Amino acid sequence: ILTVLSIFFSFAVTDAHALGDGEQPAEAATFDELKTWLDENMSTGGTIVLTQDITVPAGESYTYINGRYRQEITVETQGHTIYVEGYLELWPYLTIRGDGSQQELLHVCPGGELWLTSVSIDAGENGVAILQEEGSFFLYSSGLCRRLSLRSLGESSPFCARIAFRLTIIA
Repeated sequence: ILTVLSIFFSFAVTDAHALGDGEQPAEAATFDELKTWLDENMSTGGTIVLTQDITVPAGESYTYINGRYRQEITVETQGHTIYVEGYLELWPYLTIRGDGSQQELLHVCPGGELWLTSVSIDAGENGVAILQEEGSFFLYSSGLCRRLSLRSLGESSPFCARIAFRLTIIA
């Protein structure tokens, strides 16, 4: 049985918060550092760079909702991956950008849940945006996708096709 991945797109163009002259982006090496930075910079926006792979641990839950402040935040993965073993829910005014490498930006592990709503994903020219493993849950709705590539491992992952596919939308 084929399950279906439903993706809804709105084509609003968003720009990442620009850094001032000489200003360095923040860095995160752990999920706690990323989570803390997101919460602290929600009202101002900005850019944060991952310095290594990070993991949302099993049993942990985090929801990022920035509708109140509407300040754009960009997470530059720099070839690193955010592994989701727990529950991660991301809402508007957030961009996750990769470097075009074949390393996925987000990886949903068995038992993990990833909910993306109106989040901009840019995996780069030949990059992989999201890898979903069997036994995980992934939902993407109503957002801007620039160069989105999804891969599924397994047949019974909810909201995912049994075959790998590439979807490219240039807004």
